[in-house]
Amino acid sequence: MKRLRTTITNLKPNWISRAQRASVAGTCSLLLCAAPLLAQQTDENVVSDTGITYSIEADLRGYDGIAAHLIDVATSDGIVTLSGHVDNLLAREQAVTLAKSIKGVRSVINQINVRPVARPDDLIHQDVITSLADDPATDSFEIRVEVAGGDVTLKGILDSWQEKRLAGQIAKGVRGVRSVKNELVFVPTANRPDDEIRNDVTQRLHMDVRINDAGIDVIVDEGKVVLKGLVASNAEKTLAEELSWVSGARDVDSGALEVDFDRMAVLPKLRTDTPDLSDETIAAALRETFKLDPRVKAFAVEPMVRDGIVTLMGKVDNYVAKLAAGRDAKNTVGVTHVINLLKVRPDSLIEDQQLEETVAAALQRNPYLELSDLDVSVRNSRVMLSGEVDNTFEIAEAYRTVARVNGVADISNDLTATTARIPAHGLDHAWNDYVPDAYWPFQEIPKSLDAKIRREVESQLFWSPFLDSDEIEVEVDSGTVKLTGYVDDYAERRIATKNAWEGGARGVLNHLEVR
Repeated sequence: MKRLRTTITNLKPNWISRAQRASVAGTCSLLLCAAPLLAQQTDENVVSDTGITYSIEADLRGYDGIAAHLIDVATSDGIVTLSGHVDNLLAREQAVTLAKSIKGVRSVINQINVRPVARPDDLIHQDVITSLADDPATDSFEIRVEVAGGDVTLKGILDSWQEKRLAGQIAKGVRGVRSVKNELVFVPTANRPDDEIRNDVTQRLHMDVRINDAGIDVIVDEGKVVLKGLVASNAEKTLAEELSWVSGARDVDSGALEVDFDRMAVLPKLRTDTPDLSDETIAAALRETFKLDPRVKAFAVEPMVRDGIVTLMGKVDNYVAKLAAGRDAKNTVGVTHVINLLKVRPDSLIEDQQLEETVAAALQRNPYLELSDLDVSVRNSRVMLSGEVDNTFEIAEAYRTVARVNGVADISNDLTATTARIPAHGLDHAWNDYVPDAYWPFQEIPKSLDAKIRREVESQLFWSPFLDSDEIEVEVDSGTVKLTGYVDDYAERRIATKNAWEGGARGVLNHLEVR
């Protein structure tokens, strides 16, 4: 039993479930007033400014890609301010991502400074150009790159908002970059009626498992999409804005979306009250998603759906396109399992020696990795990685980096880590995480630590705005966490598994049932 539940039980005879929260509005003000005092005593699992700060700091400490000891967190009325400094731009963005993913956070003010390794502007300039050219999704983009004091500016014309965002992310991943000013312009390729745009946005929000669209209203006026209503978290607000960039959209404004976990908690997800989706409906949603994903849209990926099981077959010309298609399928409502049989067939055969040099250069550009720790070899377009890095985060980062190199047909990742701590990967939609769960290691631990792991896992579940932690029970035996209870969909089931890993589990048995 959680300490939060025990504390509130002392105030009210029976703990309230999600469905009952709407009837206790009169009690909320009392609880909110008492929350800071409770948090200051012993309980970090209280939605208060103190509790929010505690949870964010805990998540930052659990993420190997961020030097958490150099970041300060302050919270006032649900508004989080992050300050301090990090050594690369990706770490700065991931700190914001983690903060947005905590229950009760209404907005995040980012005052973190980036102090990257000092490199000449001409080398940074060349590395950004090379990174864009080596990436199979951006190799044909006509982008002008300017660099001054480590600050990168991107200029040019692209076809979509998604392409603009992807190009910016690639530039941010170059060693020595301090900031990226994305001045890329995209021109909508279609002039569509507002009603069509609205229908597409509404459908995308409804068919994405990471969004509860029950509280969102969509308004479109002359191609400008305005989102109003409620979402449960700041991360969900960001995702809703990203999903609203459909074909024909000229602007997206999510300023009127209010973050309020408690009010959203009483609204059931609309899809849970509707009959099961047909396989054709799922397939149609996937086709639309593939059209908007700049890594997948160039290929005729035709999903086959049977009883919610998606099979992806066909050919793509790069490895990361295969991974991206699989990720898109997993994020679609109604999908229970994904069988990814896509074959990678590069357009032109790159000699193994040349590909090995290209992969090594990509790893060298990554601000997280030290090439001296890695052994890279290539045979028949398959990249084989070996060596020892500092942590499992770097194993995942090496995998992500290699997957984005043009000409890579397969990856064999045999890297090991000196520490077996499970990294907090953040949310899939926010960090473009293509790394298979198999890279999480298992480790024997004393049973004496089971109680501590249970408390940490329960805390992770409590602070996730995507789950109703009251309906999840946690048991721990020799470091293996067993989850039982109920969730609304398979996305929540996956998030619960991640929360268990992030709480220190050395193995996870997920027995959660999807209602």
